[in-house]
Amino acid sequence: MRFTWIPFYKEFADKLLKYRHNRTSLLDIIYANTEYFMVNYLHDEDGENDKCKDIDPFTTMGIFNRGISEEKRLDAAKKFKELLSIKADVPNDFCGIPVLNNQKSHFFGFRKKRKNEDIENLWRLFEAVVQNKDCEDEFNTVITQYIINVNITMGLFWIRPERFLALDKANKIYLKDKST
Repeated sequence: MRFTWIPFYKEFADKLLKYRHNRTSLLDIIYANTEYFMVNYLHDEDGENDKCKDIDPFTTMGIFNRGISEEKRLDAAKKFKELLSIKADVPNDFCGIPVLNNQKSHFFGFRKKRKNEDIENLWRLFEAVVQNKDCEDEFNTVITQYIINVNITMGLFWIRPERFLALDKANKIYLKDKST
């Protein structure tokens, strides 16, 4: 069976929402499990020793949705399943999931480029989508933020693939071909 990732991703998003106002705990979980998550890239502008003080849900999901081996993606998903008490099966395929460029795996900029509300805005959008609320205002706010581009459509697709289309390179090419 293909698309086994959908139940896991949706439940992951539901569980992640519980950290909306407890992001320090979420970061503690992530940094305590670096061997599973391979998050040496997850730091602020002064390098590996300048760990992030805040994180958004899309960057968190990006930990296992970036250009790493399928084995490493599965390891990360299995560890998140354990740590977040996810009941859904870990995917046995990642078919159709757009992945982030390893050099752009954040949904927020470094401290100097980031505005005070950038990460909070991402959480607002995430919460509205997970709770199936109107998210137009939140989306319009987020797309103006530094470093946000088509990656936000990928993140929305990860959390609710039945409602959102990722506008990654593959889908853009497909849509362009179909429109001609």
